[in-house]
Amino acid sequence: LLLAKGEIGLMTELVEEAIAEASAVEDEETLTFLLIQRGYAATFRGDLDAAEEALSEALAVLRDRGGRWGPPLC
Repeated sequence: LLLAKGEIGLMTELVEEAIAEASAVEDEETLTFLLIQRGYAATFRGDLDAAEEALSEALAVLRDRGGRWGPPLC
């Protein structure tokens, strides 16, 4: 919602806080989502290098999970 409202600064701040929390509890699914949000925010700030880095981090988390988003399949 913050992205849609153009409140990129606040979005960036909240996403960074949430990334720290998701990392601390090793919640990879939420971390992936948040890294993507970090990439969106960077894109809207015009920082394409930061956007590329954030999206690459998100892909790395997914690769570590076997390429799946969501709980492991049994």
